[in-house]
Amino acid sequence: MSTDQKLYRRVVPIAPGVDAETLRWLTRESFENTAALDHLTVVEYAERDIDAAEIPVEAADDLDLPIDQYRWVEFTATAVPAERELPHLCGCCPHAPHEAGQCAGEDGYTVVDGKCSCPWPV
Repeated sequence: MSTDQKLYRRVVPIAPGVDAETLRWLTRESFENTAALDHLTVVEYAERDIDAAEIPVEAADDLDLPIDQYRWVEFTATAVPAERELPHLCGCCPHAPHEAGQCAGEDGYTVVDGKCSCPWPV
């Protein structure tokens, strides 16, 4: 894995009767949200079943059922730096489209000392 990538990993116990599809969706969403906070975008997502024998015995302390009664799944996601799309730039900020150099308008931003007053970091 290159240095500009980050791997997210979770091992999750799935109890009998639990909706695995919802858990899969929530796990993927949590990876995407975490990556976004890190200014990254998920580009690869995978999951695999793990044998209960690979789970540390100490994990049983936090479980309602014995370890071997769960389906254990490892979820992973690889994320890379997000590429921001900055369409319709005014020349000093990437917020709502407007004419070059005219930062006053419906969004309320103005030019101060040659820079737009919007809070967007560029």
